[in-house]
Amino acid sequence: MTFKEKVQTMTSGQIIMAMVTALEKPSIRINMNSYGHYSTVKTWFGLSKKNVCFGCAATNTVCQVAGIKFTAENISVGITRAQAVQTDDSFLYGFEVAIDSLRKGDLPQYNYIAKSNGFAEIEDNGMPLPYLETIYTREQLDTFVTLAQGQQ
Repeated sequence: MTFKEKVQTMTSGQIIMAMVTALEKPSIRINMNSYGHYSTVKTWFGLSKKNVCFGCAATNTVCQVAGIKFTAENISVGITRAQAVQTDDSFLYGFEVAIDSLRKGDLPQYNYIAKSNGFAEIEDNGMPLPYLETIYTREQLDTFVTLAQGQQ
C-alpha cells in the first residue's frame, strides 16, 4: 500500500493518534519551526561530527505512518521526502500542512486540506485544542487523544 493510500484509508482518529504517537516517540528531533532539516553537530569533546535530523509534528507523523526515519540525505527538501515515502510531493505537502494545522489546533484548516486531498476530516467537538510548540506537555497530547477517541 502506498503512503497516499494508507493515509486515505486511515480514520480521523487514526491520523490524530499517529501524530500523538509520533510526538511521544519521535523518529527525529522535534523542532516545530521546521518541516525537516538537519544540522551537523560535534559529538563528545568535538572529536567527531554527526548529522542530526530535525522535524516538526508533521515530519514525525509522516515517519510514523510510513514506517521510516528520514536521513540527512532526504529530509531537507519536500521532493526527497516524498521520494523516501514513495508518494507525490503535492500529496505529501498537503498532509504535512494538514498535520501542522492540527498541531496548532486549527481544525477548519486541517479539514479543508484533508477534504482537498481525500483523507479523513476531523469532527469538531467544540473542545479547545492546544497549540503545540517544540516543547509540549503530556496534558496537551492527552487533549488530542481525547479528540481521537471521540471520532467515528
